[in-house]
Amino acid sequence: MTDNYNKHCTICGKEKTGKFVPFLNRYIYNPCQCEKDKEAEQLKKDIRAGKIKLFDRYLTIVGLTGQNRQHTFSTYNPLTEKEKGNKEQCIRYADNPLHNLIFIGGTGTGKTHLVSAILYQVCYNLVKSLDDTEIQNYIKSDNLPKPAPALYIRECDILDIVRKSSGKSFQFEKEREIKEQCKSRKLLCIDDIGVQEKYERDDILGLYDIIDTRYNSNLPTIITSNLLPDELKQNIGVRVYDRLKSEAVIINIDGKSHRKPKEITN
Repeated sequence: MTDNYNKHCTICGKEKTGKFVPFLNRYIYNPCQCEKDKEAEQLKKDIRAGKIKLFDRYLTIVGLTGQNRQHTFSTYNPLTEKEKGNKEQCIRYADNPLHNLIFIGGTGTGKTHLVSAILYQVCYNLVKSLDDTEIQNYIKSDNLPKPAPALYIRECDILDIVRKSSGKSFQFEKEREIKEQCKSRKLLCIDDIGVQEKYERDDILGLYDIIDTRYNSNLPTIITSNLLPDELKQNIGVRVYDRLKSEAVIINIDGKSHRKPKEITN
């Protein structure tokens, strides 16, 4: 902060202009231009640091942790022209996610990488859209300037939440809260859907409740699956599948695995 009680600039040493303030019984001096410049530069640094902190917080709230946080568009290397087209399609989608996306493909073909990259970009776009005042308010209050824009969750976790949240026990209040987030976040991604060996009736009903709520609220949903469309429909039920397929774009990923074995050095 500028020292308004100092007659001389703390940077260049020049004498500053000022006036006597009777109720303070002292002179108050106007900041020198170099003091203004230094303060403005510090403010830029604070805002930059605030954006980085906020971006990291959004990624955590969205559910991008560990390896998934490294899955961005810049780290996705398409192996074929078709994969290059898939990547370009996902980049466009991340800037304007208005419809459902269904990723179909084998294990290791990059489905989770692409959906993680979409969510990463969605968070980046949100932070980029905030003005300096919103960032300054966040730095002061630690309150999110806008709600988290998305949620990433695996099917096994969402089914566990559905089962626990169906009761009235206060023990599972957190699960009920996450279920509501699945219904209300602007964008939801369910990874590895349809892989359970057996779905109970309540599993299907709970999944349908989430998907149908989003469908009626015009909220887009992304899913990934190792199953072919007919197999997926059979596993999760016709009603759930039809809601997901409505106005959806299906991206078939049938290339080679992107996973490389780790090199072990002695």
